[in-house]
Amino acid sequence: MRFIILGAWALLFAWNQLCATDGNQSVPLREVVRVIAPGVFDYQSSDYLVRFSLWGVGFPKNNQPGYHQALSFCEGKLLGTKVAVVVKQEFNKANIKLAEVFLENESDSLNLQCIKSGVGWHDEVESSRHGPFVLSQIRSKRANLGVWSRDFDYQQKAGIDAPPSPILPSIMGKSPFFSGLKYWVTTFGKVHRPECSFYQRGRGELTSRPRGSDCRICGGFKGRD
Repeated sequence: MRFIILGAWALLFAWNQLCATDGNQSVPLREVVRVIAPGVFDYQSSDYLVRFSLWGVGFPKNNQPGYHQALSFCEGKLLGTKVAVVVKQEFNKANIKLAEVFLENESDSLNLQCIKSGVGWHDEVESSRHGPFVLSQIRSKRANLGVWSRDFDYQQKAGIDAPPSPILPSIMGKSPFFSGLKYWVTTFGKVHRPECSFYQRGRGELTSRPRGSDCRICGGFKGRD
């Protein structure tokens, strides 16, 4: 009986020690070796060189406006400083680890800074609508920062996912139903265009066939004259 009690006490002590270690363990600060693309970088861990991508943030591609600004922003933040990497998802579609990155002596994560400055946008699917990212994007859109200052659809589909060319482009290209434009329709039935400050705010849905009353600011479905 005494051996059972001692064994149980030893297991309890070991468990408490493990919990205390995990709770107080800090994420090590290490250097970034190189920046591959906006939000994608190689990180030198204790044993390996690991490639990471910023979790919950989307960036312009190489052939899109704003790419070089986003690349310069990430290089300026990541190179020459130590960072702490918190893995959020083991691998994305490109087989790269997703992480939230914290810079030395800075309170906001690099992910959040990219969204705040407008060099990137919030990937709501990837982050499951992470609250601070949602609020920061609303502010950057209102201020027309970075990608929000350009009349460009960064999230348009390309390649094999692109829609087939219409038979009558001169007719169908003028129709909003075939233009690829997505409207934001709130639960109250208000229709907003992508350039509107109320676009994707609150609850609602994205659709190319909106039904509801047009926003007085952006003109909604009909647009502004």
